[in-house]
Amino acid sequence: MSNEPILLCRTADSLYWAGRYLERVESLARLITEHTALLVDLPRRVELTWQPLLAIPGGDHGFWERYDTADEVSVMEFLLTDRTNECSLAYSIDQARENLRTVRQVFPRTSWRLVNELAQVVESQGTTSHRRGRRHQLLERVVGDCQRMAGVIHDAMRRDHAYDFFHLGTQFERADMTTRVLDVRAASIMELNDELASEAGREEAGAKAVFEDIQWLGVLRSLVGVHSYRRSTSDPVTGPDVVRFLLTDDRFPRSIAFCLDEIDTSLQNLPKNLPVVEACHDARVLLGRVDAMTWRAEQLRDLADDVQLGLAGIDDALKATYFTDDDILVLPPPSSSQSQSQSQSQSGSNGSSQTQSQSQSQGRVG
Repeated sequence: MSNEPILLCRTADSLYWAGRYLERVESLARLITEHTALLVDLPRRVELTWQPLLAIPGGDHGFWERYDTADEVSVMEFLLTDRTNECSLAYSIDQARENLRTVRQVFPRTSWRLVNELAQVVESQGTTSHRRGRRHQLLERVVGDCQRMAGVIHDAMRRDHAYDFFHLGTQFERADMTTRVLDVRAASIMELNDELASEAGREEAGAKAVFEDIQWLGVLRSLVGVHSYRRSTSDPVTGPDVVRFLLTDDRFPRSIAFCLDEIDTSLQNLPKNLPVVEACHDARVLLGRVDAMTWRAEQLRDLADDVQLGLAGIDDALKATYFTDDDILVLPPPSSSQSQSQSQSQSGSNGSSQTQSQSQSQGRVG
């Protein structure tokens, strides 16, 4: 049986956040790319602005403290290069690199080189990202490098507790991003469609259905889900089917169900896991409400908010259980030589005890 290396609580914390920030970088880059493409595809009469891009990562409050209007240039500057914005691409890459730096001895060397190169690319090209052509090239490079890092780590990193904490961070961030997309983007489509359906005639409603398909495909693309969705059903793209797919399809790697199952699997490898496992199971139970939904925007928002609270419960349990101090989280088991010497020592002491008891017994008999 192989030995488990010593792992400190602060190391586990850095591994967890390295996984979260790397996933956040890729998700944000893809989200901006697909939102830009959707704005180009839709006609002007279909209401779609840059503002949802602020709400999905949760940076809208900080934005309005610095900018007057949510136009393309302002939003792109805030989300891509503003290091005072903790939701920005530049800030997330800096944090990913810093967390990887502190634990780089457990990661393949190639992954450390790739994150440094990516940080340099964003630093040098981010200032021209307000131009769509340059932005597309930058974001394509970001997504590609993140996928290369994920491939290197998946193929070359040892499957010990260090990998478990990195994987926990990755899966947690994926689940978090999916709930945010559902809460902001998907619920907004449902809400707008409800309003238009009550006002539009049959002809306009039919035309709007085409644009609805485009918007739901945009939701799937922002989570790399078009191909898997097409594989899961032959039916036309509809809002309820997309929402159900993103929440409950346990074979799609970015669905809430899949991410929670992966979190649970990683937790089974860790010590002292009961509080976190219980929080994970509580979040998983929430997905059962999908079957009772009538597919109104308010219902979806309520469910997404509750799942967000469930994820927050998992995060709180992780912090309380594993990241609270500088103690050793995992002690390595004794080596085979130590175990052998201990066994010999115990055998020797048992043998001498047996000899001594036999002598005492013989003395009493005599």
